[in-house]
Amino acid sequence: MLKFNRDMLFHLICFTMVHVYAKVCPNRPSGRKLKMEHQKHKNRDMKISKNIKFFLIASAILYIIFLMPTPYVVYEPGSAEILEPMVNVEDGYVDAKGAFMLTTVRMNYSNVFYYLYSFVNPHAIVVKKEDIFRNETEEEYLERQTFNMINSQSNAIKVAYNKAGIAYESIIDGVVILGAVEGFPADGVLQSGDKIISVNDQHIKTTEDIYSSVGRNQVGDLISITYEREEQNETVQLTLVDLRSDNEVSEGVKEKPGIGIYLADLQHIIDSGNIRGPSAGLMFSLEIYNQLVREDITQGLLIAGTGEIYANGQVGAIGGVDRKIVAADKEGAEVFFVPEENFEVASEKAQEIKSDMDVVTVKTMEEALEYLYQLSPSHP
Repeated sequence: MLKFNRDMLFHLICFTMVHVYAKVCPNRPSGRKLKMEHQKHKNRDMKISKNIKFFLIASAILYIIFLMPTPYVVYEPGSAEILEPMVNVEDGYVDAKGAFMLTTVRMNYSNVFYYLYSFVNPHAIVVKKEDIFRNETEEEYLERQTFNMINSQSNAIKVAYNKAGIAYESIIDGVVILGAVEGFPADGVLQSGDKIISVNDQHIKTTEDIYSSVGRNQVGDLISITYEREEQNETVQLTLVDLRSDNEVSEGVKEKPGIGIYLADLQHIIDSGNIRGPSAGLMFSLEIYNQLVREDITQGLLIAGTGEIYANGQVGAIGGVDRKIVAADKEGAEVFFVPEENFEVASEKAQEIKSDMDVVTVKTMEEALEYLYQLSPSHP
């Protein structure tokens, strides 16, 4: 006869319950399986968490490198563009065998990638934005550059027509402000792009009208200026100050009353797209002249160049000539006209990139024409 003590009975009951439970619920996972399943879910959650962290870190890095702005601008070679489609001379000659090209410098607002890239690009330089815009906003700077281009184009037309001996009519459509001098009365009141309507109730058509009107007043006088900005007319009163330099004062030059603004006449506009600044003046004048005269002065060559043109035909120095040399060489230019002051830098850059271009220094448009006239169509 078997005898059961309390402990044996307890174990027997537990064994029986487990056995019955196993029979009733044969698919329920065991404790080991539950533990493995839990670990599997835990690993999956950790993997998802790692993926999210990786995505966030990668996104942050990409934002910093490509999207986060920096206080720098990167200048690099731009383009060399044929001028003939930009210039339309009525009844002009447009069957040139060669072409005149303007050259540009590309300005990019630098992200971290561009900033780092500029150090390995031998043709790029980094400049602080504040050194470019100074006391102007970006919009004011670009607008001033646009009006500089318009003014340069106007000079190019005058020089080309005068050289060709053809009468022309200069149509002036008002006076615009190119900028205000920091610390002078107009600073912070008038801005680049404002169109002057009247001064002391005198209607203004040209810059000469403004000089004449202001010149009738004295330093300390209050003048009234009406201007147009964004299709709205506004009137301000400003006090005239003396614009003489210290040297002019010491030399006894009489007072120069003014408010400290740069002006330009709004004249004929050549469609140059998004190109800004005065440095294409020389090349515009050569293209206009070539359309005015019967002879093709290109001599069948691709002729690039740069230089501001003044109304008397003189060629002024410009910036970024080394990068313009690179742009012109890339487009296959055979001749590059450059102002005298920029010749050394341009010549060194052409040698550095092993360019076959003839870099030619010119002081006037006349010198550029003399160079072209002495070439023959078979010029290598």
